[in-house]
Amino acid sequence: MKLIRESNNAWIINKHINDVNLLILYAKILKKNNSLNQNDVEEFTNYLKNIGQYRPRWSHRQINITTAMNKVSELCFYMFGYKQNNSFIFSPLGNLFLEQELESKNQMYIFTTMLWGLQFKHPHNSTNHLFSIYPIRLVFKLLTEKELDFKLYTTEVLYFIYFVRTINKSKYEDLVKEIKRFRSLSKEKKLKLMMESHVGRLANIDSLGYKKATETFWANKTHEWDYYFRKVLEQIGIISSHNNDDLISVLHQGAKETRRYLYNNFITLNTKLKEYILHLESSYSFTDVPIQKDGILESDFKAEVYGFFPKILFNYIDVKIEDYKEILVVNQIIDKSLNQVREDINSLSVQGEKHAEFEFALRDGFKTFNDITAERVGGPGKTDVECLYIQINKSFAVEAKATKNSFGRLQTGRLKEHREGINGMYTILITPKYQPVVERDIIGEEIVILKPAIFSEYIYNNLYQQKSISFEELHKIILNNLGKDISRKISELTLERFSISA
Repeated sequence: MKLIRESNNAWIINKHINDVNLLILYAKILKKNNSLNQNDVEEFTNYLKNIGQYRPRWSHRQINITTAMNKVSELCFYMFGYKQNNSFIFSPLGNLFLEQELESKNQMYIFTTMLWGLQFKHPHNSTNHLFSIYPIRLVFKLLTEKELDFKLYTTEVLYFIYFVRTINKSKYEDLVKEIKRFRSLSKEKKLKLMMESHVGRLANIDSLGYKKATETFWANKTHEWDYYFRKVLEQIGIISSHNNDDLISVLHQGAKETRRYLYNNFITLNTKLKEYILHLESSYSFTDVPIQKDGILESDFKAEVYGFFPKILFNYIDVKIEDYKEILVVNQIIDKSLNQVREDINSLSVQGEKHAEFEFALRDGFKTFNDITAERVGGPGKTDVECLYIQINKSFAVEAKATKNSFGRLQTGRLKEHREGINGMYTILITPKYQPVVERDIIGEEIVILKPAIFSEYIYNNLYQQKSISFEELHKIILNNLGKDISRKISELTLERFSISA
């Protein structure tokens, strides 16, 4: 497997917090107060002071809040939620995690699931945008690999895994072979290979030289993995760290010669999680192509990424699935639309299995409104889903369209026929991606476009916060915006109503 070892071609792990309890505390403060004001920051920073992890700088008799504010990006990285402009909105998994504060076993499984949805490109991470991989899925896959004795050494993570840009089964097999060969080398030889790789940043090369710049790079990555990410995973119970006194090297970082200690340590997966990891892998593979940012707005992208909520999680945690039934229904909208895209339904008929799954998911999504009845229709000459708005006793059509590539020209005449077939007042076209020409096609038509992730996010937050939802608000937005994409309006409405100021 060919790996490009360059400083700008490596995974970046956020490293503002290495204590999962602090991460949880920060999330709880945000959730409790629905804001991040000066008092919230003081509560958090004072806690850090008391445990000796933060020495605040004082300015104008106030605690400098910069360090505390940086923790928002850490919550985003670990998939608790995302930030849009000056607002933070919790993800479904982030909310579920915080609800299980007294159930460490449940939190371990939920956090594992959050990591399973973590991808590069990540909305709140600076890893090179050319990376297209679920990084932690790969780590977990390797930890279940018999050929590697179900373990990963720090040196292997640094020298190999950090540079994996994309992955498939063939690349994976090559990666395992290369790790095995590397593992057979002496620690001196391993260190030599690392130091001769010339992976230092260009600025450091100019100021420090190749050798020192390379050492600085490895020191930084050792710090990133061993001092931060590995600690978080260990504290939550996902992995076990096997530390020893077998020192490989003392790495000096930068001109100030900051010391980082590279040991011959390794990690193993918590055996209680192995079955669940394998179950996740069977449905959401480490070889899956992550959600792509191309062709969609930033808000759409974030809603899709953070909407990950696999139903199989409930087979492993001690909660009543009935309490989350409607939320699970909503999140199937994202899941099924992505599945349809990945299967490239252009090759399937309208009766195709993946297409039907998306339609049924949308049907169930509309049925979560307390004043909507819905049924999946489908078939030639018919709308995909027929909905009845009970308040005014009028129908509307829902058309599902998700393809591997953005679809082009829209046959508005056909959608009109489908709508007239049910005497519908308008059509809601649910699609994750389309070409700009489609917006021109629907001008003057009784059609609106709505992104599935935005739709799902809107319903989820209403149900989570209010336990019920009426279609009245969405109906008014549709009537006032016929011939347009209403996704941004719905996204802004969701953020305005349910986000936290941060």
